[in-house]
Amino acid sequence: VLCSRSRVFADHDNSRSTFEICLYQDNADLCDALFRGTRRTLTVQDYMLANKAEAAFQLLQLHAEKLTVPDYIQEALAWIRE
Repeated sequence: VLCSRSRVFADHDNSRSTFEICLYQDNADLCDALFRGTRRTLTVQDYMLANKAEAAFQLLQLHAEKLTVPDYIQEALAWIRE
């Protein structure tokens, strides 16, 4: 049960059902360049879903300043700061 001060944030597009999908779609060129050679049968998005911790670690270590944060995360952070 949520209290009246609580909010739930999610992407407005239901097809973007996980953080990894949103992160990939908002940063496709960057993710494709980074992970294209590390997988053989999976798409880059599927690789990121199957290797969440490793993908996140590499993205943060190598490209943190270039990442586009999904809108719903930005909205949640703005709400927290209010």
